[in-house]
Amino acid sequence: MVFMSELLSKLDLRVESEAVPLLENLVDELLRWNPRRNLTAITERDEIIEKHLVDSLTLLPFAHRASHLLDIGSGAGFPSLPLKIVCPELKVVSVDAVGKKIDFQRHIARSHGLKGFKALHARV
Repeated sequence: MVFMSELLSKLDLRVESEAVPLLENLVDELLRWNPRRNLTAITERDEIIEKHLVDSLTLLPFAHRASHLLDIGSGAGFPSLPLKIVCPELKVVSVDAVGKKIDFQRHIARSHGLKGFKALHARV
């Protein structure tokens, strides 16, 4: 993902190489699910990378120092999923009132083997 690497580099953010394929798969799955489930209004690959992934990863300096993350109103899992992928030790609880978005998050967590990630279908 050259585009993502360039954007992260401009922000002086680093992502371990083993996380890159998982982030790529997250984008692929979002593009695959979105036409059927309407998870996000952003539908172009480069826009998803910039406005979902990179925006989420701007929180990396804080996530690296944290042990837990509570993402309220997480939608399709941003910033919680990218942060969990890049910071596997981070314990994450992601909450959204829309079931189809939580279904997507659970699918990603299961397919990526994300331990310590909990997606809750609830209102806060």
